[in-house]
Amino acid sequence: MIKPVFLISLPRSGSTLLQKLLMTQRGVDSRAETWMILASLAPFSENVESYSNYSVSTMRSAHESFFVRTSARKKHLKALGVAMLDTLSQGKSGSVLLEKTPRNYLVLDEIAEAFPDGRFIVLLRDPVDILSSVMHTWSRGGFFRVPGYQVDFELGSKSISEFVNGEHQNRCIVCNYENLIDNVELEVSRLAKFIGIEFSEKSLSDFNDFLSFEALGDPIQVNRSRPVMRTERDNVAAKTLFGRIFIKYFLRQVDDGYFRLCGTSKDISIAKLSEIQRSGVGLRYLFQFFFGKAAVMGLLPVFIRRARARSTQYLS
Repeated sequence: MIKPVFLISLPRSGSTLLQKLLMTQRGVDSRAETWMILASLAPFSENVESYSNYSVSTMRSAHESFFVRTSARKKHLKALGVAMLDTLSQGKSGSVLLEKTPRNYLVLDEIAEAFPDGRFIVLLRDPVDILSSVMHTWSRGGFFRVPGYQVDFELGSKSISEFVNGEHQNRCIVCNYENLIDNVELEVSRLAKFIGIEFSEKSLSDFNDFLSFEALGDPIQVNRSRPVMRTERDNVAAKTLFGRIFIKYFLRQVDDGYFRLCGTSKDISIAKLSEIQRSGVGLRYLFQFFFGKAAVMGLLPVFIRRARARSTQYLS
């Protein structure tokens, strides 16, 4: 029988690297980010709020009303889990199915309920490094797209912290990204034992065979030798007035419990930033931050339409 294992992390925590390291081990199958489980379990979670052609919160209210009357929630979630596991394991031959979709943190309790035999690998990374990676990967070192990740810093960090310390903690194992980089064999061996497979150090040499697959995942080619980025050392924005202000703003959104799991604290991380010698104002970061905020709030198209209308009026 295939055992489901869930790799849980915030975005830009090194989950693609760890996923592919684990895939070198015999018996582990995985896919890129499927988002299937999140989409299927979202109506059961209070953490998910969204609108498309319908409201998820309205759907959740309908589900709750139905399940209160029928007392069938647990049975239904288990049935969903069986169906999703069957779908995700199509064409796979391993004994362990590793699922990795970062925002699965929104439905952690529901996953634990739907997959009662599932285990959880919780990958942690210093929030300062996560923010730096988001900035460099998605915003060319700036802030334009960073506001779109505020839900990860705020709700994601809180959800992960509470889950690791909650009723399902005996089903979790924590892995620190820095420890993984420094001691690959030791960490992969420890995780392999936890998920019930035999560790093979020789198989790690096949890592490069798993560098890219399917559509979603890390847009930067994963390389085991790539150094860990430290915001206080490498982030140019941290050396400017406005860049530092906005870095601190996002760090303050991170749950204190998540910092503690990482072996540090919010105050220490913010204090380190204040020690960096400032070399400029960083006015461009001010514009990037507010444009990014406007885009997340859906206000940017309004501003663009108004600007076009005014320019047309002016030119005429």
